[in-house]
Amino acid sequence: AWVDLPDEEGAPTYANSTRSVIRRHAAEVFALVGSTPLHGAADPLLELAVATARRLQLFVENFSMNLLLNFHIAQLEHGGRVEQGRNLVQEFYGDVGAVRVVFHEIPGKRWDSLSHLLDRLGISHRPIAMAEIGVEAANTSQRLLERNPSLWYIGVDPYVRNDGLYEDVLRRLAPYLESGRFELHRSTSLAAAATVQDASLDLAFLDARHDYDAVADDIGAW
Repeated sequence: AWVDLPDEEGAPTYANSTRSVIRRHAAEVFALVGSTPLHGAADPLLELAVATARRLQLFVENFSMNLLLNFHIAQLEHGGRVEQGRNLVQEFYGDVGAVRVVFHEIPGKRWDSLSHLLDRLGISHRPIAMAEIGVEAANTSQRLLERNPSLWYIGVDPYVRNDGLYEDVLRRLAPYLESGRFELHRSTSLAAAATVQDASLDLAFLDARHDYDAVADDIGAW
């Protein structure tokens, strides 16, 4: 069967191969179906449907992250060789040929994890103030504000050479801006942090630059 076929020899992958990701999740679905009686009571079928849907969600997350990682590292290697005559991947990261990504099966998006944290902080009983550093398209901001009427939110993003996205965020989150529940700072993380009063936040979500120095600076600032 195709699910048992080995990966293509010499395939240019930096993370897990596409086929290996498909094979892993397909095998889990086959195991679910094989262990569930497909006749009789409806409850086992409903449970199978839920488990299969969860597996599909995990597959989509795993597959998309795998494609993105392979794509961006391939772009880095290609750009380095074509524009500079250098292997930037090797210079920056060493031998990545043996890298295999460990995908942890934690379903849900970042706003689901943050919603859990907000629940732990007691948002159903009191107002909560949080900041998101690295708003970009404000998908997380919008969902958290929609779900939590007592949430007060500061968003930070410099939107470098990206006026269109900045204007789109202002438009989509206009109701929260007008109600005073949302502030959007078009600035760098450190500049914005200097304008926020100490100990005024319950939660800070740092999702801006991901290099070591920038993360360390953000932790110190926020």
